[in-house]
Amino acid sequence: MSLDGSPFADHLGTNYVPSDAEVAEIRSLLAGPEENLARLNAEIEALERALIELREKREALKQPIDAHRALISPIRLLPFDILAEIFLACLPSKREALIDESKAPLLLGRICRHWRAVAYSTPALWSSIHIPWESECPPAILAKLETVVDAWLRRSAACSLSVSLAVPYHAVDVAFDSKGHKLILQVLSVSGRLCHLGLNGGSELLRPFLQLGQQDLPRLRSIAINCLNDQFSSGDASYMEPLQVSTLQHISLIARDVNPLTLPINWSQLTRLRLECEGRRGIFGGVEGGLVLDDALNVLRRASNLVFCHLRFYHTPTAVGPQTFSSSAPIILPHIRTLTLTDVILEKWISHLVAPNLRYLQIGSTSADAEDTGLSVGVDVYSLAGNAFQELLQCLPSISRLRVFGNHYGPQRLDKAYIASFYAPYNLCPSLTHLKIHTADLSDGDVLELAKARIAMPTPLKRLEIHLSRRMEVDLLPELEAFIPHGLRVELIYQQTQWEFHPPHGLQHHIWEPMYYS
Repeated sequence: MSLDGSPFADHLGTNYVPSDAEVAEIRSLLAGPEENLARLNAEIEALERALIELREKREALKQPIDAHRALISPIRLLPFDILAEIFLACLPSKREALIDESKAPLLLGRICRHWRAVAYSTPALWSSIHIPWESECPPAILAKLETVVDAWLRRSAACSLSVSLAVPYHAVDVAFDSKGHKLILQVLSVSGRLCHLGLNGGSELLRPFLQLGQQDLPRLRSIAINCLNDQFSSGDASYMEPLQVSTLQHISLIARDVNPLTLPINWSQLTRLRLECEGRRGIFGGVEGGLVLDDALNVLRRASNLVFCHLRFYHTPTAVGPQTFSSSAPIILPHIRTLTLTDVILEKWISHLVAPNLRYLQIGSTSADAEDTGLSVGVDVYSLAGNAFQELLQCLPSISRLRVFGNHYGPQRLDKAYIASFYAPYNLCPSLTHLKIHTADLSDGDVLELAKARIAMPTPLKRLEIHLSRRMEVDLLPELEAFIPHGLRVELIYQQTQWEFHPPHGLQHHIWEPMYYS
């Protein structure tokens, strides 16, 4: 019996309350359909039981089939050398391998006997390692750290090694002997195979490595020292021995109170350089010493073969405003592709730079959007004094991607006077295709004027992104859509509303207990 012609159809889904007679009628109407429903449920249960039985039979047959198929899987049939290459591709490419059983190469030795045999007999798989200090290791690793490092280094056979070692900045135990510590001795024993050495910690604890010379490090090509310890600034030349190795091409030095020009470095052989030489705290506050602009530019003049360079400056207490430099000699860097200068105020320096292959320039903390062709530039305008911003644009006409960051609360506001450089009659950066402006103090008319001016250039702008330091006043979307046929995409990001209604604001969530007075 169907309920399609039910006299109660108009009341279904409502709050209608039937009378006693209607209740009896409804029960009579449901008798037949409920019998049909029970019969259908029984049929479904029978089919589900049959389906479960079929699945159990299928699984019983599938398991041995899968086990046999696994024996002839392609990964099992790979030749030794191809499997070894796959293992090598599992290693991290931008850092040393970790002592972590969930990551390569240790993980590869835990899969099966065959993989373990391949992994343990592939020396290149064990050619890099980061060794954390004992206090940073969990108990499971600490108990066997020295054994793991020893086995790791033995598996590397005669391969050149990339080793990173972290030690404390100060010895907790006054009786600590860095020269006799097992981990340090293990790394020192393979110094002749080191091609990269990363050291992080206190200079006293790292002294055995900082005294290694040419004969100890015949393969060394790269060294990274992170040693923010005042003792590093001592005049003991033995602290700088690794920097004199003739094969050295890459140096990263993060240290305190060090003048890089006094270091025994063959600057002309370097291709990658990172210097962050922090000054020491003065008696009356502020910072004294550290890397200053004049010294940094002299470093660049000496390191003429650089491809990558990152320099971080530290101001002295008297360095108010732009840092000056004494020499106007050109800075010729024919091979450099990446140059980063942070924490410095520059003025009239870019005209001295000769860098025909420069592809990435960063001034301040604002990074650029890098690309394979063209020049990408990121600029904090508060790092450029006077007319240095306009000078930068004039001296680098090949800029294709530019990202500019302003200071809404300071004098370096990105207003119309700044972006006027992109209009006629200046039309700077003729090759510009991507422009991002952060913290801009521009009106809607300024934005539209900039967009119209750049799409009319011989090389039209493709992407314009502006972060405005105000809230939206007028929706410019209809006018911005007119630029789409010209190939220009415009994105405007406005400042968030400063105040929003929050109903629970001020509501007390504490449950106050009654106070009783005796």
